[in-house]
Amino acid sequence: MRYSWDFGVVWEGLPFLLHGLALSAALSVLAMVAGSLIGLTVAILRVRRMRWLAPAGAAYVEFFKNTPLLAQILGVYYALPVVTGLRLDAFSSALIALSLNVGAFMSEVLRAGIIGVDRGQSEAASAIGLTEFQSYRRIILPQALLAILPACASIWLSLLKDTSVASVISVAELMYNGRTLAVDTYRPVEIFTVCGALYFIVVYVQSILLERAYQAWLARSRRTVVGRASIAGRARGGALP
Repeated sequence: MRYSWDFGVVWEGLPFLLHGLALSAALSVLAMVAGSLIGLTVAILRVRRMRWLAPAGAAYVEFFKNTPLLAQILGVYYALPVVTGLRLDAFSSALIALSLNVGAFMSEVLRAGIIGVDRGQSEAASAIGLTEFQSYRRIILPQALLAILPACASIWLSLLKDTSVASVISVAELMYNGRTLAVDTYRPVEIFTVCGALYFIVVYVQSILLERAYQAWLARSRRTVVGRASIAGRARGGALP
């Protein structure tokens, strides 16, 4: 059977699709920020091995890593109001579920980054009078962040695509708007082809930009480290007053 393509309906509905894409981006940004804060908190609790809190954090991570995102979103949307009595709209439910999901993966990445920093540096920071908070903020986290940036970028790019799952609870993001337009126009092939193209363009462009930004930051960080080492070497050799 020969199919007659018609992208005219897509052109007419493009503003509607772009509005959905904007909502997808907003949902991604909010979930990434909230998830990063959750992940950092859980990572520190687990690294410090705090009684009760560390096992609870580990259980949280394992649950959200090993259950489908779709089940998590549906659970928050349908079960949370029953358990807590709170009435949540679709966007808030999706945001909570995505934030908790991202938090679990960010926790593992951040924990690996923190553990990868030489323990002697935190001991040296304590020896010169820095508090634990200052040690994390000034010494440990900056080094950990440089090591884990590629993994964080991967989580962010995956999150951009994962927001499409929120369409099952009627969040008006890109895929939901695409499905609505496809039903109205009877042109699902053209509509979802364009939706896929929009996802590809956004994710691919950001992946290139993030890679270039990371390489630039890495080069700048290496120059800074080499410069400091050179100054320290001259100082030990008596070149500096």
